[in-house]
Amino acid sequence: MQIAQLSGPGYNSKPLEEANQLIDQTLAQFPNELKDERDRLVKAKAEVRAQMATRDIQLAQYWDKGDHYGAARIYYAQVLKDYPQTPFADQAKTRLAALEGKPNEPPSRLAFLTDWMKPKDAATQSDSGGNADQKTTLAQQSPQPPVGNPAGDSQNQQAQAPSQGPVR
Repeated sequence: MQIAQLSGPGYNSKPLEEANQLIDQTLAQFPNELKDERDRLVKAKAEVRAQMATRDIQLAQYWDKGDHYGAARIYYAQVLKDYPQTPFADQAKTRLAALEGKPNEPPSRLAFLTDWMKPKDAATQSDSGGNADQKTTLAQQSPQPPVGNPAGDSQNQQAQAPSQGPVR
């Protein structure tokens, strides 16, 4: 039977869903032929549904522990909707009430890093831009060295040489 392929409720839910569907089909197609097997199928269906409820409540708890309350709310609500007659429904209802008012997403644990990597805001950029303007103004006001250096500075002569044309 399909349920034998299941590794546990915490794994892939597909075998559980297929087993549940197969049991429903068997009960619907062969209601008179089952006789003694009917009780066994009904018991197997209850076991499959219990494992499905276990899987959903475990997923809800997983997200809840990681402070992903939005995802946890979805799974707790799923348990309430799909498995209202199980003890997990009471647990889900209690936990949903406790999650009231909590944020959907956890706080960023790397906020210091993401804040450090963000580009500067407009106010900071205008300050740095202002500093650049001040530096330009100061550079224009500072005294410039004379163009023709009487000491015979070769760097100044080389810098001026291209503007005077090629030296022959």
